[in-house]
Amino acid sequence: MKKKSVFIIVAVIALIVALCGVFSQITGTCGEDLRWSYNPFSKTLYVSGNGDMFDYSSTTASPWREKSFCNDITSLKISEGVTSIGDYAFERVWLDGTICFPESMKEIGENAFCSNSIEKAVFPNGLVEIGKRAFANCNISELSLPDSLERMGAYAFSDNDIKSVAIPGKITVLEESLFSGCTGLESIYIPVSVKKIENSVFYNTNASFKDVYYGGTKKQWKMIDIYSDDNFYPLYSAEIHYESY
Repeated sequence: MKKKSVFIIVAVIALIVALCGVFSQITGTCGEDLRWSYNPFSKTLYVSGNGDMFDYSSTTASPWREKSFCNDITSLKISEGVTSIGDYAFERVWLDGTICFPESMKEIGENAFCSNSIEKAVFPNGLVEIGKRAFANCNISELSLPDSLERMGAYAFSDNDIKSVAIPGKITVLEESLFSGCTGLESIYIPVSVKKIENSVFYNTNASFKDVYYGGTKKQWKMIDIYSDDNFYPLYSAEIHYESY
């Protein structure tokens, strides 16, 4: 009986040690004052703390990308206090559903969520910048951009399922291929703040793209610096509705 009790105690200790080893591999740092952790039961990655996330790259992967559980992650929870998402942080992590960003979020880096299965992103009014290719090649169908937004990088929302979008009033440039490949895009609102539309912004939006609602007059529209080439056709063929609000 005594030997059996000792065996059970040893087994329990061994299990605890093993679990400690496992869980030590699913938490770490991702910023000067940010930590990440992964719950394998809910398949959720958590980011918490205060300040900016580290930037990563195509050659320097984020810490969770290097873990065996990376392909199992399906959801992301970001706590209040986190102010940025680093470059390439969640590229090809295959997140799905909805991602809600905290009120503290100011910047989302380049390629941050590129090639995911995200269907909706909820942005706070306070977000200033969305980087190049940040949400390219996702499944976003509903897009609501905050009034605080000042810049969206090239290809930021390319190859998504967006049907309509309103550009915020602080945006001055629609950068290259911003909505290219959004084959279901039907309409867009463009404010008078926009002074330049770069090449291929609406490339390959197909025949569905029919209406542009512009906040200014026809004269103001003609003053916009619009890059004109073969990929300009979708915008050229759409009906422009002036002085729309």
